[in-house]
Amino acid sequence: MAQKAVCRKPPEFRSPHWDAGAAKVRSRMSSVALLLVHDRDLHRIQQASQMLELQVPPLRRTDRFNDLIRICHRGNVVAAVLDPFHPSIARVEDLATFLTLHGAIPVLLYGSVPAGTTLEAMQALFHGNQTWIATRDFSDSVGALSTKLSEMLSAISASLLAAHLNRFLDRGQSQVVMSFLKESPGVETLTALAKRLETTTRQLERTCEGRGLPEPRWLHRWARVFRASWLVLHLRQKEGSAALAVGYSDGRSLRRALKATSQLSIGDIRDLEVTQLLRRFAASLRLAMMDR
Repeated sequence: MAQKAVCRKPPEFRSPHWDAGAAKVRSRMSSVALLLVHDRDLHRIQQASQMLELQVPPLRRTDRFNDLIRICHRGNVVAAVLDPFHPSIARVEDLATFLTLHGAIPVLLYGSVPAGTTLEAMQALFHGNQTWIATRDFSDSVGALSTKLSEMLSAISASLLAAHLNRFLDRGQSQVVMSFLKESPGVETLTALAKRLETTTRQLERTCEGRGLPEPRWLHRWARVFRASWLVLHLRQKEGSAALAVGYSDGRSLRRALKATSQLSIGDIRDLEVTQLLRRFAASLRLAMMDR
C-alpha cells in the first residue's frame, strides 16, 4: 500500500457551513464531533455538509488516532468522521475494536481504501457499531457522502439520550434499549424490526419481560417518536418530513404516537431545549418501566 501523506492542518478545523449556528448549538450541548481525515478529503466533507440543512455539534479536527482516543475518553464526543486507513492508525482492526469498546458513537468512515478491500469486508469488520461507510472507493459522489452524513448526524440523538438512560438502566437493559433506538426509526412494524434484529417478536417480548423493560411495541413506538422529535427540534425538520423519516404516514399519526408515549405535542417539542427533550424521553421510559 502506498504511503499516504500525513495531515498538516491545525488541530482545529471548522468549515463555514458547520459553523453556522454553532453558538446556538454550543449553548445546548457541550459536545463535539471529531474529524480524523486527510487534507484532500476536507473539501469534499465540506461540500457534502453544505447540502444539508442541519444543526450539528462543533467539529474538532485531530491529526492522530491517539489524540482521538484521548478526546473520546473525556466523554463529550457524540460523533466522528474518520478515515479508517489514516496513517496514524496502525491497523483498521484497532479502530473497529476501539469503537466497540467505547460504546459505538455514530461514525462515518470516509477516505481511500487499499486495493483489494471490499465494501463487504468493511461492513463485516464494523458490524455492531453505529458506523456508516462512504469511502471514496465505494461511493465517491458528494450526494452519496451527504446522505451518509445525514444518517450519521441523525443517530447522534441516541448517543446523547444514552447518557441519561444509563443513570437508571443496567448494562443489559441499556443494550436492548439502544438496539431499539438505533433500528426502530423508519421501520413501520414490530415484525419488520424483529427481522432487522435477526430475532422474532416473541423473543423480543421475552427479552423485554426478562429485563424489566416495557413491551417491545411500546419501545418501538417510543424510539420512533424520539427520533422524530429530535428531527423537529434539533435538525429543524417539518412535522410531516419527520413523520415520514421514522415510518409514519403523516404528521397526524406522529402526533398520536408522541402523545401516547411522552404526553408531549409537536408544539411542546419545539419549545424545549435539547437537554430537556432528552430528560423528558428518559423519564417517559422510566415511568413505563415502573408501570409494567
